[in-house]
Amino acid sequence: MGHSYDGAERRKYPRINKSLSLFFYLKDSPSKKLDETFTKDISKGGLRFTTAYSLKPGALLVFEIGIPFIAPKRLILEGLVVACREISRGYVYEIRAKFISMSDQALQLFGMIEKQNLKG
Repeated sequence: MGHSYDGAERRKYPRINKSLSLFFYLKDSPSKKLDETFTKDISKGGLRFTTAYSLKPGALLVFEIGIPFIAPKRLILEGLVVACREISRGYVYEIRAKFISMSDQALQLFGMIEKQNLKG
């Protein structure tokens, strides 16, 4: 007996349900990439992904995001962990993170991703 939310969308940026290649590491340890995974969803405000690492809210991460057919290089953005939820005890965690700042180039790329998402 599920009930879907019928209210107004409160997000500032639309969520794009897209699986993009993602590497991430703690900002203070750039030589140690923690994990390679995929986004569950992404927006100009942040992203959601799963990983084997439990990350504390407030952790500062650097994301390297692969955007095929749009960007020849990985998009590199900094973000702050907002929430970490255990999915499978001790094995899988869902992380929500917000981007700290975004360059004009990154904003343009996100505009292209949004357009591509609307088409297909």
